[in-house]
Amino acid sequence: VHMNHGDAGLVRLFEGCFRLLEDDGVLLVEPQPWKSYRRRRNLLSPEVQATLDGLELRPDSFANVTLPAAGFEHVRNLGCPPGLSPGFSRPIYACFKQRAADSVTGDDGVATEAKGGEGVIPE
Repeated sequence: VHMNHGDAGLVRLFEGCFRLLEDDGVLLVEPQPWKSYRRRRNLLSPEVQATLDGLELRPDSFANVTLPAAGFEHVRNLGCPPGLSPGFSRPIYACFKQRAADSVTGDDGVATEAKGGEGVIPE
């Protein structure tokens, strides 16, 4: 998606996933390392190469920037599955769509996580 439709396409995908998830839903994301994008560059059509050259979002920023911007308030790194060859050892991120009832506003007006609420994932 990212290489074919650019940064905007990736953001649209994550926003669409967020909208389609039910409350307390979880999206699992396994970003490819940036080096794999670059490694495949010569195998791509000129159009996709041009899209690749224009990418500003990087896979290592998806969990901290791109996914939260799409609406996922909680993104947790589940780590790499054990026993895989190094080329397939990539972190998997769980992206949670929190129920509106699980987000409450404190006396200071800042939204905070509800304690012990269903769907709240402890760190």
